[in-house]
Order: sequence, then structure tokens, then C-alpha cells
Amino acid sequence: MLDQLLLEQNLFDPFEFLLAAGWLRFADYEAWRLGRQPELFTLLRVEPKAKATELAALLSELHSYARAQGLIGQPQPLERWGPEPTPLKVGGGATEPPLDALLGTRLEPDPARKQLDLFHDSGATLLEERLRAALRARRPQAAAEALAQLREQRPTHPQLAGWQQLIDASTTLAAMPDASVRFQALDAIVPIARHLLGAGARDYLAPLWTALAEDLTAAGGSDNLPANPAHHPAMAWSRAEHWQQTRTAIESTPDWSSHFELVRLHARACWQDGDPHTARRDWLWQCWEHPDETARLLLAKDFPDPALAAAWQRFEDSDAEFDSEDFPAWLLLTSPGLVPSDPDFSPADDNLADIFAAARALQAEPDQIARREALDAHHAGLLRAFLDTRNRSQSPRP
Repeated sequence: MLDQLLLEQNLFDPFEFLLAAGWLRFADYEAWRLGRQPELFTLLRVEPKAKATELAALLSELHSYARAQGLIGQPQPLERWGPEPTPLKVGGGATEPPLDALLGTRLEPDPARKQLDLFHDSGATLLEERLRAALRARRPQAAAEALAQLREQRPTHPQLAGWQQLIDASTTLAAMPDASVRFQALDAIVPIARHLLGAGARDYLAPLWTALAEDLTAAGGSDNLPANPAHHPAMAWSRAEHWQQTRTAIESTPDWSSHFELVRLHARACWQDGDPHTARRDWLWQCWEHPDETARLLLAKDFPDPALAAAWQRFEDSDAEFDSEDFPAWLLLTSPGLVPSDPDFSPADDNLADIFAAARALQAEPDQIARREALDAHHAGLLRAFLDTRNRSQSPRP
């Protein structure tokens, strides 16, 4: 994971690592940065939370690895976002090395080795760094001051218009009365933010998406499916990486489970919010309802569930001829721990329901000949997959 972050961002930010690893939710990180949570450490979601010393040791190793790649340490103040940059607490107790020092240092390329291109000099580069830091920390006044200096120093700088657009975005969007138009306008700002801010684009964009999501919700967007589901409040909440609100917005929409895009987003929100059971229920249900779209989803590089993705690959590589609709039953017979055990989890189609019921009955009583015969009558390929899996599991290891 660290290598991937280094490749994508050309730097190591310990907060980005915690977020990418799923150990810290962005909504929690944002709340801490805004001073709404007293300590960061209590917001961690997995094992390192139990032992601060282990987390410190891991981060120290990652720092050393990044330094070995030629990156050097640069301080990043642990300060509150907004106009009042007051100090923030990490928590976790005393560790060696200190967590505060590890989280307060990011590893970047050596500034002395940066190749300045035709349009940059050291002064302009420094001002752009100030712009990035100010926009990421949600300090528009400081960003405007840095941009004014950049414009004075380099009036022909090619990025002046882009920086101005980012500074003005909040005001520009607020003046648009139609929330759908605002959605499109904000979407158009995203590539500009990513180009100028890099990984910091998420921190800059999140409050803009949050404001839009709140306006879409106030306009009744969750009470009925909008004409364009892409402009549902949940879409904006997800762009802000506020997964609980994403899930709530979807679940408050009547008949949401009949719309593939909302179910897809609901599954993602559940997964990101630490509920893999419901996420897998959504994905497997869509194998029955929207098999082609779900097949593409499971093969996507950004599909978040590695266990389900690996199972899908085994399913596709199997010798038997299966359809996407067969995947839930196949999974039940080969990796039952990945399938919801809810008694009401069953396809609406009668034929698929009979197949899934036969698979569930056999999985519950694997040695019953009658159960095997029943599944064989419905789907012989699934019975062969079950028997192959059972034979492999019972074969003595060399």
C-alpha cells in the first residue's frame, strides 16, 4: 500500500496512509481537523488503536522506508482547519517515537532537487505551496492573499485562473439556485482541484460536496428518486466521503433497492462504514437483479472487497459454464462465510430462488444424498463445484 501511495502522490503523508488503509474514516478525520473531536487516536478503527506503541512503531518503519526512497521530512502542523489554526491533540499516551512527531511529519522530494519548469521560479513555487496549504486547511483569506502575491510576482503564470476558480468556488456555487446545476458545476471543478492540489483536493472539495448534499436533502431529494439519480443527495455525500450520511440518504428513498446505481453506492457506503455483511448482501443481490452490471463491478480495479473479488475470479476461472446469476449459489457452496445467512436473502426469480434454496439446503446438510440429488436436478454444475470444493478440503495435505 505504501508503494502505491508513493507512486500516486510522490510523497508519504501518514494521514493519507491511515485513510487508505481504512484505519481512519475521512469523516472522523475531518471532524478532528475541525475541532469537533478532542483526540485523533480514539477515532482509529482497527488493531493499532489498541496499542499506540505498535502504531508508532509501524509509522516509524514507514517513515524509514520513505526516507530510503530519497524523500526528506517536512513538518505538517497538527492544527485545526479554518481561520483559527489552534493546536490539535493526537492522544494515545506516551509512545516512542512520539505519535505527534510521526503524524506531524510528511516525507517529500528534496526541494533542492526539484526541476523548475519554464513557468516557475522558486518564489512562485513557494507561493503555490502556500496556496495548496491554505485551500486544504480551508482558509480562503490566506489563499486569496497568496494568490494576489503570485499574480503580482508572475502576472503570466498559467495557473492563475485555476487558483482563482478554486478560491471563488464556494461563493460561485452558492449563487446557483438549482442544485442539479450546482452538482454539474462542482463536478467540473474536481479535475482542476486534483491538478492543483493533488491529494489535498479531497480536503478542499469535501465541504463543497457536503453543502450540496445538505441542499439536495433539504429540497426533498431523498424522499423521492430524482429524475437524474446521479444527482441524488447520496451521490454528493459519497463524494464528500461521508458514508453514514450516504447510507441514510439512500435508505430513506422509497424503492431504492430497485435502482442499480443506488444499490451499488449503498454497498460501497456500507463497506466503508464497516458493515461488510450488508455490502455483500447488496452485491450478491445485484448478481440476480443486474448480472451484467454487477459482473463489471466485481472486476473493477477499485472494487473494495478483496475476498469477494478473489472469489469472483475463481468463479470465472472454473471449468463449468456458469452465468453471473449463479454466483451467489456457487459462493454459498464454496465459500459460505461470504454469503449472508439471513433467511429472507433469496432472489425474486422463482427458478433462481429454487436453485439458491437447494444450494442452501445442501450447504446445511452436506452429506445428505437427497440434498445433493435436489441440487443436481436444478443445476448440475453447482453440485460439481460443491463436490470439488469438498474433495479438496478433505484431501490429506502432503
